[in-house]
Amino acid sequence: MYGGPAVMREQLNHLIEMARLPHVTIQILPFDSTVYASTDTAFLLMHGTHARLDTVLLENPHGPTFVGDPEGVAAFRRKFDRLKGMALPPLNASVDGPSPAFRDSWGMIQHVRYKLLGR
Repeated sequence: MYGGPAVMREQLNHLIEMARLPHVTIQILPFDSTVYASTDTAFLLMHGTHARLDTVLLENPHGPTFVGDPEGVAAFRRKFDRLKGMALPPLNASVDGPSPAFRDSWGMIQHVRYKLLGR
């Protein structure tokens, strides 16, 4: 828990606001997920209208690394697809949301926000 409950709650509120944007999809990897898609490093998969321009940005302590070769990008696309498949369904912040009993990203965020209130 970084920054304490108040900071974490504000971070979750910010995620909810970002999920309202039409081009943003937020999915939560559940706490009880025991299998990970080789999340050994943070990465950003960027794609556009032409596959030749697809690029992966790897974050590491020595500075950013870019992967642009088709095989490397394809490997990270597969990794991203595995993560999406293991994550809860996307957060839909345009509605008040279902009960936290539902197993989706909205329910998970609501559950964590509630827990951060100390209940």
